[in-house]
Amino acid sequence: MRQFKKEFDLIQGDKIRITIPTASGSFPAGWGEGRVISAKFYGEDDGWYIELDKYDVSPGWQTGYGYWKQGYDGGYVEKIGHSSKSKLSRDDVRVEVWEERDRLHIGIQNKETGDYLISWWDDDAREMFEQGFLKSGPELKESVLEYAEDRGILEK
Repeated sequence: MRQFKKEFDLIQGDKIRITIPTASGSFPAGWGEGRVISAKFYGEDDGWYIELDKYDVSPGWQTGYGYWKQGYDGGYVEKIGHSSKSKLSRDDVRVEVWEERDRLHIGIQNKETGDYLISWWDDDAREMFEQGFLKSGPELKESVLEYAEDRGILEK
């Protein structure tokens, strides 16, 4: 089993590049760059678990919001840029909730730039309720902000 090493810390907003080798070990079978929403190092056996936003990738890879699990997906992570500012707080963002027929969107939006820090659409949004992360009704917006603070997306 490959042993992963934590060579640097990652915080929200850092820009990273992920490189995945081919089955024979040559590089790259794929690559991607994105901004970190949250990151945690799970030790030498499992490596990094990183939640990404605005993930731009090589042909054939998924584009958009995503997760990367080093111990499962393989590959290497490289820090290529630092966060331009410290984390935002709940005063810097607004929670957007939009629902129409079978469509559902929940997102946290930067008030200044309009960029989304995180978004859930349709089944992903419904799953957040089913797993107990979000509360329905008048407590929804507060539960979204608490989730973001607990995950390190927003400053507490």
